[in-house]
Amino acid sequence: MIEDPRWKGISLDGDIPVYAKDWRNDYSIWKWCRQPTLISEDEQHSWIEKIYVSPYIKMFSIVHTPTNKTAEPFFVGVCGFTSISHISRNAEFSLYIAPEYQGRGFATKALKLLLMHGFRDWNFKRIWGEVFEDNPAIEIFKKIGFVYEGTLRSSYWKQGRYIDSHMVSILDTDWVEIQAKEPTIVDNEANNGSKHTFRPFNPSRSNTVCPVIPIHPPKKNLPTQNEQGFEESDE
Repeated sequence: MIEDPRWKGISLDGDIPVYAKDWRNDYSIWKWCRQPTLISEDEQHSWIEKIYVSPYIKMFSIVHTPTNKTAEPFFVGVCGFTSISHISRNAEFSLYIAPEYQGRGFATKALKLLLMHGFRDWNFKRIWGEVFEDNPAIEIFKKIGFVYEGTLRSSYWKQGRYIDSHMVSILDTDWVEIQAKEPTIVDNEANNGSKHTFRPFNPSRSNTVCPVIPIHPPKKNLPTQNEQGFEESDE
C-alpha cells in the first residue's frame, strides 16, 4: 500500500474492487465523467484487465482505515494516472469517491497521496486534470495547489447539451513549495511521540532526501462499502 502518516486513515491499494462499476454508474459521479453512458460488468472487467498491463494507465483503490482498531479497512473510491507520457513526464489524474463516502475529507487526502507518489516515484514534471463546468471538486483541487490553466469551450456533449471543461495542473516545483509549508508531523502512535521531518522531492537537487512510502502486500478480503461507519468529518 501507499500511505503517509501526514494523511492518516487513507491509503492507496493496487487492487480495484469490481463494484467500482456501481460507483461510476451512480448519477452523482457519472455526470462529471466523460463516459456517455453506463458501464457494463463486462466493460468494467475489460478495463481492469487493461490497466494492469497498459504503460499509460496506473489506477489505485482508495482505502480508509478507521481509527477504531476493531474495524477493518474498506474501499471508499478509486484514483490514479491516465494518459501517462514517459517522455514528457506528465499524466492526467483521475479520482472519485463513492457517493456514500463523499464529504468526509477522503478526496483531499487521497489526492495528496497520489500527487506525492506521482512526483516522487514516477518522476512526473506535470500532473493535470480536466474538470467539467459547475463541478465543485475544482475548489478542492485549487486548495491543494492546482493552477487553473484555461477553459475548453463546448468540449463535451453531456445530457443533451454542450459543456465547457476547465484545465488545471500542478508542477513538481509547485509541489515542493506546497510541501515545504508543513514539513513536520508528530505521530505518537506509530513513532512513539517522535517528530519526523519530511524533506519533499526537489527536482533541482539530486541529493534530496524524500519521505519513504511504505508499500505493503495488498490487504485481501476488505469489507464492502456497506459494512462500515464513519468517524471522520470533511476538511
